Amino acid sequence: MKLWAVILAVAVGTYLIRASLLLLRSRRTPPAAVVARAALVAPAALAALLVSAGAHAPGLPVVLGCAAGFAVTLRTRNVVHALLVGLPAVWVAQALGLG
Repeated sequence: MKLWAVILAVAVGTYLIRASLLLLRSRRTPPAAVVARAALVAPAALAALLVSAGAHAPGLPVVLGCAAGFAVTLRTRNVVHALLVGLPAVWVAQALGLG
């Protein structure tokens, strides 16, 4: 029970920190440089996750999923589409026994 109390306290604390920053900045528009760099956060986070996953389990399914996600991202410029195509590509490759 103590573990769950700690998890809940950390979750509430981080939520309040993020919410306070959003509320303080809600009346002002962010500078163009911040908006331009914020658009790169999702692709950078996905790249970090893929690299770390590939480092622990380098195999053909992960490579195929990365390639599929990359191809979709180049075509659509949408990170969500990359996830919707890349993850199932990994799962199908694993189901086919390629990994």
